Amino acid sequence: MTTADADVVLNITAGFIEFDSQDNFYATTGWGAMLAKYDLSSQTKVADIAYGSIGQFLIGGGNIYAVDTDWGTYASTIQQIVPEPATLVLFGFGAMTGVMRRKK
Repeated sequence: MTTADADVVLNITAGFIEFDSQDNFYATTGWGAMLAKYDLSSQTKVADIAYGSIGQFLIGGGNIYAVDTDWGTYASTIQQIVPEPATLVLFGFGAMTGVMRRKK
């Protein structure tokens, strides 16, 4: 099997991708200008997480960390991304929906 034989799950141009511990899918697009969360089953963007020069990112311990590299000095810094309040509300609704589905 080759990638030509595979089904398209999500049609985006991503710089970096990552799954968190709950199998949520995250990707940077636009040369690292935006980090977003996607629902692979519906092939849609769920939430915008952060904007700016994100570059690589890591997910660990329930947190999202951006790796920002200054190529002039070859130095990198790691910054924790704190989603905006509206994104946190969307995460809350998503969690409630998941809990409600499991109770049925």
